[in-house]
Amino acid sequence: MWTVVATNTTSSTTNTYTPSSNTVGTLYYYVRVTNSNGCIKASNASGSVTINPVAIITNQVNTYCSGTSFTRTLVTGNGITVPANTTYSWNAPVVTGGLTGGAPGTAQTSLNGTLFNPTNTPQTATYTVTPRTGSCDGATFTYTVTINPKASITVADLNICSATPFSFTPTDGTNGNIVPANTTYAWTTP
Repeated sequence: MWTVVATNTTSSTTNTYTPSSNTVGTLYYYVRVTNSNGCIKASNASGSVTINPVAIITNQVNTYCSGTSFTRTLVTGNGITVPANTTYSWNAPVVTGGLTGGAPGTAQTSLNGTLFNPTNTPQTATYTVTPRTGSCDGATFTYTVTINPKASITVADLNICSATPFSFTPTDGTNGNIVPANTTYAWTTP
């Protein structure tokens, strides 16, 4: 909890104060009324203002594999401020390459989802997120996730002669195969 006593010597009754804290605080103030001839009013007004913190979050990025559930919990540090009990809401993300699974979220305690990449190259999903602490919304930020593809290869039946070397190279797009670049294989003998 922080406390500030403030005065404003201008004719304005409006004052803006942004605390650096990420906790609820109280700003105490008093007003001394002085007219144009310098006379001070006998009684001074005073009061307090409760200042609720807002989340200050820079744009975020991350990378996941297709079909893998992700959860990203943000904490204060590295240039961001996340007050206690901050929640996040977002609409369905803007996607590339036909990514699927991007769902909206409301009042979530972390950034989360599961996206599926139907291609053989990395694709992105960009969420526009609004943080909320208590009744105060922070500025929106983006959470851009790159979704790497996973190989998906259908069963291949080969007909070869005994003692004859053979090889099989799955082809992307053939028989529903998804074969990202640099895919390698491992197998056991029957």
